[in-house]
Amino acid sequence: MVPKCYRELSRQVVKERERPQMLFPIGGNSAIAYQPSYEGCRHRMQILSVVSDGTVERTDIQVPLWGDTQPYHVTIVPSEFGEVYVLVTRSESISGAGGAIVGTAYAWTSLWILALDTLVWRQVQYKEEDLWPSGRVYPSCGVIDGRLILVGGVSGEKIVPTETGGQRYIQTHASDCWTMDTETLQWERLSNLGLQSTPPGVPVAIRDTLYWIGNTEAVTYSTRCGFRTEQTYTSGRSMYCGPQWTPSDVIGMMQTNDDIGSITMSVFDTLSLFHTATMPIELQDDDSNYWLSDVCMVNPYIMLLLHNDALVVAEIENDIMPIDKCL
Repeated sequence: MVPKCYRELSRQVVKERERPQMLFPIGGNSAIAYQPSYEGCRHRMQILSVVSDGTVERTDIQVPLWGDTQPYHVTIVPSEFGEVYVLVTRSESISGAGGAIVGTAYAWTSLWILALDTLVWRQVQYKEEDLWPSGRVYPSCGVIDGRLILVGGVSGEKIVPTETGGQRYIQTHASDCWTMDTETLQWERLSNLGLQSTPPGVPVAIRDTLYWIGNTEAVTYSTRCGFRTEQTYTSGRSMYCGPQWTPSDVIGMMQTNDDIGSITMSVFDTLSLFHTATMPIELQDDDSNYWLSDVCMVNPYIMLLLHNDALVVAEIENDIMPIDKCL
């Protein structure tokens, strides 16, 4: 499969304080847009729905107060059955001798679940006696077979002095894997899954399998087969893989080349584990800055992009070709 056509359908400039940083497809030609809090701005969440003329309709989601403290990080995990899961983490400073801060630890505060049909939240409060994964930020998460899968993440940071008298931060990474039953909301730690190292980035959930797609390999996880690692082909440097759930077997991949300030697109076929040949993308913007913050496919043919200060809706046309012609 080779990208054959990329065509912008609409481009809307978004004010800085209303600009989302992450997109999560939720089916029905729609995605959730999320803006973390910063500089006094509260968390902001919307449903973006692409309509027939290529424009975007917005529906505000009332974001609850995540807890009694400002969260350091939230992990948003959409599913294909109409619920969105939000794991909320707070940071806790670690004090050393004399009260100096020597590091940071992370702890869960709660799990929030959003029903997309009613836009009503419900909270699952974390309790110390419950079996939960250890607190962390930036875990890889996805929902398959009625289970939320959580892999890895950053479990803490410590501050160490440098030879020049400064400081640097060293992250501690978790390497375990957990699963939560979305009916009972009970966690279980998984083991002996054949995972050699924590897969990088955000996984894409397609039916009963999670895909972590890197530059040279793809890691997959299913409840039937556990973890597997397969070699893939790609000609790009940096991979942008936004969606955590996609309504097809095809994942659109955006690639950047900072040396020449260009953007290319390829398609990843989950059936063959193959990155297709890349196609240059001409983004319709007078600004020469080719900055992408996130990319999301709302269906097999329509892609949302957060490009510079704009929300872009683009149409993707693909042409089925034998793999040997794509190389």
